[in-house]
Amino acid sequence: MGTVILNDLHSERRRRAAIAFCVLSAALVWSCNREEREERFGLRLGMTPAEVRASLVIPGAFETNAGDADLVLTFVPSEDDRPREGLSSARFEFHGGVLVAARAQLETSAPLASGAPFEVTPNALTRRESSHGGVRLHWISRHCPTHAAEVERLLAQQPSKR
Repeated sequence: MGTVILNDLHSERRRRAAIAFCVLSAALVWSCNREEREERFGLRLGMTPAEVRASLVIPGAFETNAGDADLVLTFVPSEDDRPREGLSSARFEFHGGVLVAARAQLETSAPLASGAPFEVTPNALTRRESSHGGVRLHWISRHCPTHAAEVERLLAQQPSKR
């Protein structure tokens, strides 16, 4: 019985340590030099869910899905604003209460649809790829341990690494 309690205590400590690491990593991203701070959809990595909801100026609806330490906001713009904004849908991923990834389906006419297939900065990776007649955009923190394997996989796909 004592072993079970210790194992539970250790797994809880590991979970809390992972959450703390995500929060600290996101805080590092957020606190970076303002000139290097990237924005997508008027949002920055490191924002809270409330800040994302308040800062996204495109009319539409959010759906919230929560897990243990994770939160996902799925956004669908209103029908009237889809052609104007070029955004079909977006998914905002939070770990430890801060935005660490955004994924969006864009029409080819959307401003964020144009650009290099890969953009790599010290804090984030942006990947654009053709998808469903439009462009799929992935914007991911390079400091989030939850997304580390995905970032490494995407970095390995780019023509000239890092």
